[in-house]
Amino acid sequence: VPFIIGMVIVVNLFKRRIKRASRRIREAVGNLSARAYEVMSNLRIVKSFTMEEEEAKDFRNKSLAIVKSNIGLAKLSSVYGSAVDAVTTLALLTLIVVAVPDVLNGALTLGALVAFLGLLDKMFSPLISLSKSNFKFQKATAAGDRIFEIIETKPEVLDVPGAYAPPEILGRIEFDGVSFKYERNQTVLDNFSLTINPGETIAIVGPSGAGKSTIVHLLLRFYEPDAGAIRIDGYPINALKLSYLRKNIGLVIQDPILFSGSVRDNIAYGKPGAGQEEIIQAAKAANAHEFILTLPQGYETEIGERGVTLSVGERQRVSIARALIKDPKILIMDEATSNVDSKSEALIQEAMGRMSGERTTIVIGHRLSTVMDADRIVVLEEGGIAEIGTHRGLLQRQGAYTQLYQNQLQAQTQVIPSQFRGYKYLKKEEKP
Repeated sequence: VPFIIGMVIVVNLFKRRIKRASRRIREAVGNLSARAYEVMSNLRIVKSFTMEEEEAKDFRNKSLAIVKSNIGLAKLSSVYGSAVDAVTTLALLTLIVVAVPDVLNGALTLGALVAFLGLLDKMFSPLISLSKSNFKFQKATAAGDRIFEIIETKPEVLDVPGAYAPPEILGRIEFDGVSFKYERNQTVLDNFSLTINPGETIAIVGPSGAGKSTIVHLLLRFYEPDAGAIRIDGYPINALKLSYLRKNIGLVIQDPILFSGSVRDNIAYGKPGAGQEEIIQAAKAANAHEFILTLPQGYETEIGERGVTLSVGERQRVSIARALIKDPKILIMDEATSNVDSKSEALIQEAMGRMSGERTTIVIGHRLSTVMDADRIVVLEEGGIAEIGTHRGLLQRQGAYTQLYQNQLQAQTQVIPSQFRGYKYLKKEEKP
């Protein structure tokens, strides 16, 4: 009984300390891994700011923190093991001290005492092993706490009870009095209303922070609006199954994100199980087929982590093919050409032109050259619609769009040699 009581005291005395020490190690490893990933993903930025030594120093410090945490845990392990052994030894010594007088008095034979101590050792061994295994258990618990914290995190947006999936959608989108603000920030959208017809190409422009990308996030239900409603073909989007909604919306973002694997794998990511012919057709629609054929193994070429072996324009066209392969009724191009060169931009615009009328398209544009051919252009300011119309019509109004247009032309002429000024816009510029 004293042995068991001693073991319980030791276990309870150390278990919280072991768990805290193990958690510190997990946090230190997590910090190092996260920072290493950021640095390796942005090596050009690190080099351009000559931050190699600072990052190396930071890496050493974080590595040292891991070493110190592990040393602390090792010390704790040694003390814990010694404490368990001490309790065992103390229990045996106590038993011997109590039993020796009986042996001397003849009440207990020496052989009986030795036999009893042998049996006691057999009983103590599993209890000692169990007590020492508590150390590993507390380490595992510390690791599991973080895992379960992530697993048990509930998504912010879920299917409502009775969510449904209509047999087909045409692509009519309605924003009806939508308001939204991010936590602790000012209102991004304020009573925003807009109707987009099936097959229409709508461009949304405006200054940074006007709410352009927020419209996309709300349509995909990454967030829920604070007020108002969003409908597709008359169906409130929060009444549609989330998987069905997103399956019918193709998204191409500003920074094309690809995965390790082949070109084929990345395009098929939009439609698992897609056949080779479907993949080729999607690539052709995105003006990616020709450059893919020039790669060493064509569609089977490995492109590395994040598609590092491809140029930005090539990655963007692969990401467009990935969006198109699932044949979405709604296509969103969120600043899709802002980071590509003029040749890639022209190829992407050509692909978009071919798709015109086939599906509802929302183009979030920074370069106005990307949005000029849209059926309608929406100009956002301070969370609402400042103007809406065609490129020609908006220029004639001499309003917010004209100001954006002139600002961009001025920016172009500041970076292009004088003999080439205005060349990019000669064919597309229209006089009010």
